Amino acid sequence: MSSVSKEDLRGLKSPSAYQVMFTLLLGYYSVPVYGDKKSFKEFLEDFSKMEREERRNILNNAISVTPLKEEEYMNCLYFCKDANGIRYTKENVSNLTYQEIMHNVVDVCLAVSDCEVFF
Repeated sequence: MSSVSKEDLRGLKSPSAYQVMFTLLLGYYSVPVYGDKKSFKEFLEDFSKMEREERRNILNNAISVTPLKEEEYMNCLYFCKDANGIRYTKENVSNLTYQEIMHNVVDVCLAVSDCEVFF
């Protein structure tokens, strides 16, 4: 599986990956068992200050409860590469297992959360 860092987030797909992360966080926040008494804005501020593994745990939970469209998955998988160093596209993504897809999307969203963002 491909590891993604914030340095890999370049080009027009980068804002799309940010939107996927934001969608996952909104989905997580909306589930009563995960939701917080704080406002969504406060939740986002707290999230940005969390340790990396805590953010990963939230994103892992978020992706399991938040429906994403195929395009949103692809916007994240674009930043990942297979064992041969080839970026994932619609043509080769079918080789990935469900677990690999979810792990890679979380990995990309975690890289996005390492970036300085405006929330």
